[in-house]
Amino acid sequence: MATAAIDAPHLAAYAAVPEETIITLLQAPTAELVQSFLASVSTKAREFEQVKAQNLRLDVELENVKRTADAKTKAQKATIEKGLAENASLRDSLHKEG
Repeated sequence: MATAAIDAPHLAAYAAVPEETIITLLQAPTAELVQSFLASVSTKAREFEQVKAQNLRLDVELENVKRTADAKTKAQKATIEKGLAENASLRDSLHKEG
């Protein structure tokens, strides 16, 4: 059988079942063991999909935060540049008067 190609401890940890169950499933599978294992894998698959969806939502939220921050930064930079230009203009007019 292909027991050597399967990492039973890793699979047991992933499926949240005892390692002995995986070994028994590989050596002498029963309908109950297969059903139990598939139920565990199904639960993990649902959890994975939920985490994947949450990750997508967080990625979208992060991108929105980045865009908002970039827009605020550009607006503040424009305000600073306008203030510097006004300051330079006032200095020039003051220098010309004095």
